[in-house]
Amino acid sequence: MAKPPKYTDEELVKRALEILKAQPLLSEIALCGKLGVGREYIADRAKKSEAIQELRDVMFGMRQAAWEEEGIRGMKSRAFNATTYIWMTRNILGWRDERQESPDDQPPGKTITLKYSVDKKS
Repeated sequence: MAKPPKYTDEELVKRALEILKAQPLLSEIALCGKLGVGREYIADRAKKSEAIQELRDVMFGMRQAAWEEEGIRGMKSRAFNATTYIWMTRNILGWRDERQESPDDQPPGKTITLKYSVDKKS
């Protein structure tokens, strides 16, 4: 028998947003811990509920905005630890120094056909 959900979709969204307003830098895993649910619980619910999927999108946006504000504040401060900031944004937000491009992302190349002949001199 399946375990009944701890929250309705509306309750989950409301509770998560309350927590994120107070602590916007939380990762999804930390937020799930505060909600008392597993990350898989949220992922499974998001597959079935548009409200939960939208919550995940909003959570990511709130975290990104908070980390960007931290970075801007840090640029103005001498006490800013750039290494920690880089580590956190890479791990929590998935930021990278370089964009990995697939061949499909590349513009079509120009094909040049060379015609030549070798004349043999006698």
